[in-house]
Amino acid sequence: MPLPFQEDFLSRLKKNLGDDLVIYQSLKKSRVSGVGVMLKKGKTGNLSFAGIDHDLAQNDFTFFNMLFYRPITDAIAENIKRLYFGNGKYDMKIRRGCKIQTAFLFHKSFHPLSKWAVRFWFCFHHFWYQKKLPQPQDLNKK
Repeated sequence: MPLPFQEDFLSRLKKNLGDDLVIYQSLKKSRVSGVGVMLKKGKTGNLSFAGIDHDLAQNDFTFFNMLFYRPITDAIAENIKRLYFGNGKYDMKIRRGCKIQTAFLFHKSFHPLSKWAVRFWFCFHHFWYQKKLPQPQDLNKK
């Protein structure tokens, strides 16, 4: 699936965030096989989202090289102390030394109807993820 952003999203993000945004790109056969984004603030980096062309990348470790090993190398060089790799693929991340933590989000709605809609959505999303994915406290005990 393509990322759900407008065509100029990455260029606008780079313009607004400057050095606090790193865009990783993988090329294969002169074509883009993957793109990943890391947001930085101080000594923390967050690998926010990525897109991989699995048909082109196939089994060439694009994901690991572009969104795991390279950001770790960059973090060490820039003295970044903590990287957040997002949710999902917990077992893979634990095998590579990550520690799983529960993440929290705050959202402020400016319209009363959207406040209730977002409250319902967050509740639904929370329970869906509880069923869908192994929980961080269970994974860290392995």
